[in-house]
Amino acid sequence: MTDFVQSQIPKLVLEAVRDLQNAGARPEVLANWRRRRKLLLFGGKWRLETLGEAYRVGVLLLTESGEIWCAEGQTRAAKRERLGVVSNSQEYRRDLAGLAYDSGYATGTVINFGCTKMPQDEQDLRALAADPQAVIALSGNTLKVRWRAAADLAQAPSLEAYLRDRVSLILENSRS
Repeated sequence: MTDFVQSQIPKLVLEAVRDLQNAGARPEVLANWRRRRKLLLFGGKWRLETLGEAYRVGVLLLTESGEIWCAEGQTRAAKRERLGVVSNSQEYRRDLAGLAYDSGYATGTVINFGCTKMPQDEQDLRALAADPQAVIALSGNTLKVRWRAAADLAQAPSLEAYLRDRVSLILENSRS
């Protein structure tokens, strides 16, 4: 199984990325939260720092280097214009978009943040099977992807089937 994790998975990911690139899909920014340095008595502000680019394929983010990241938060950078208290969740989303803009991203840039990199170790992948929030886990000898957190891992498709299905949907959508 270790051979599968280290050689077959990157092959599947790179094939999916190549298909997406050939179809003209644009990668999204992969970023993480970082706190700016504290100046005198003032605490540093939080900002998003770029880790790289990735293609979103459902609940997964695929990089050109063959890595898989599990998607978490996503926002589109936008300048924070005014407060207009619609709802707390709406204001939270506006704040995220404003923080992305203040971090230096152009308006409209899609940023994925708080994402976790898929473990490369077989034991860690097996341990994820017990975590109902993990979207990718090793079940038996098959790496499976949950369509959503808390879905039944036994019914989840294999990574290969998941990528094939999701990439074909993206490709069909890009043609129309």
